[in-house]
Amino acid sequence: DTFLLSIRTYPNPVNNRLYITGLVEATEVNIYNISGQLVLSEHVKSNMDVSSLESGIYILSIIKGKEQSIHKLVKR
Repeated sequence: DTFLLSIRTYPNPVNNRLYITGLVEATEVNIYNISGQLVLSEHVKSNMDVSSLESGIYILSIIKGKEQSIHKLVKR
């Protein structure tokens, strides 16, 4: 699907702000820790503040309708 192919996230590893390109409207973005617990959830159009996250590896889930784009995220 073109939605899933157009999604890009940067920088990775991230410090405080994660940028997401390819979104045309506010979209549900969920961040899960390595144990699968939801640690951050926002409706995002272009970027999100991840400064509250501890350093580590996370799973980033971008959801639009029934489609989902999954990305690995490293927080410094």
